[in-house]
Amino acid sequence: MIRLTRTLGSLALAAGVAGAVLVGASPAQATTLTASQTCEPIRYSMFCEASVSGGTAPYTIKWYFNNYYFAQYDNRTYVSWGCSGYNTSKIVVTDAAGATVTRSSSANCTGGAP
Repeated sequence: MIRLTRTLGSLALAAGVAGAVLVGASPAQATTLTASQTCEPIRYSMFCEASVSGGTAPYTIKWYFNNYYFAQYDNRTYVSWGCSGYNTSKIVVTDAAGATVTRSSSANCTGGAP
């Protein structure tokens, strides 16, 4: 919606429309909350990234590693952990309207070059 709004605003200015008013999406038009999580093991660490879209901002992101919650990583989009062997990572994303999405991934951490 932001991209569309900017495009419409540019068109209004280019067409010379004075006083054009663009309105954001109403709650009924809001998109569904979506999230993704990807993790990559490199040497003895796991690097993870969260991506969130849709829903109603602001969002909260909670991180779990091997089923343990890590409050110090709340609301970060990138995190890393030291690891060895098979590991799981999970995010729980909640938007301002209370919608929640959970995503997880697993990877095998090993030593050596990537």
